[in-house]
Amino acid sequence: MKYSIFRIPPKVYCYTKKDKTYVVGPLSFVILYLPSCALQKRSTVKFKSIFTADQRSAFLQALVGVSLSYSLKLRLKGIGYRVEKQDKKLFFKLGYSHPVIIFIPEVLEVESIKNNLSFRSAHLIVLKNFSLSLRRLRFPDSYKGSGVIYKDEIVVVKEGKKI
Repeated sequence: MKYSIFRIPPKVYCYTKKDKTYVVGPLSFVILYLPSCALQKRSTVKFKSIFTADQRSAFLQALVGVSLSYSLKLRLKGIGYRVEKQDKKLFFKLGYSHPVIIFIPEVLEVESIKNNLSFRSAHLIVLKNFSLSLRRLRFPDSYKGSGVIYKDEIVVVKEGKKI
């Protein structure tokens, strides 16, 4: 019988109940749906079956997420673009005739300062999907460079018409 063996960081625990694998760390916990049960001995975890590449990367991302946490920053660039955080909602003013309201997932922590948003989460996939959905609200314009952009992103601005 073949096994999948992983080394885990200190203060991180892994256990299985039914078809769910729980990865618990000092900052958060992540629930994964993996088809095999986990056996933890000191700093290693042994699964009873071989993982596919997707399952392996999801488990490794969960290990990093619960011990260190992932973060991502977005910036609103443009005249009149604003964002406000109220409870578990984000209110965007992006030049449309109405404000855009987005609900924040439970696993994300959001900070809003002026036109900058910063997100923290143990779930990398949820973090990236949420930031991508915000970016789709006003994708960066290739002529002005305005829109919802990542903090360190460089937007290549095209040259306008020549007269």
